[in-house]
Amino acid sequence: MEDSLPNTEKILIIGWKAGDSFILEKLKTVKNPINLTVVSGTKNGTKEVARVIKKYVEVKKEVVFEGFSNFIGSDECNEFFK
Repeated sequence: MEDSLPNTEKILIIGWKAGDSFILEKLKTVKNPINLTVVSGTKNGTKEVARVIKKYVEVKKEVVFEGFSNFIGSDECNEFFK
């Protein structure tokens, strides 16, 4: 993770509340703005996780989804995994 993270271009977060300070601090090593996709059980949950992540890494594009099923069948899911 430490070797790959600085060159990361996109991050997908599913069901993580962004509460692990060790991982959040590691996000500071990302060199360029990222595409961030957050999937959580509630709309407020997705927005809160994105807000926390943006304190540690610059985000050029943000996509949030309420519910894993909504995400998995979406165009954004397909685009993320291209």
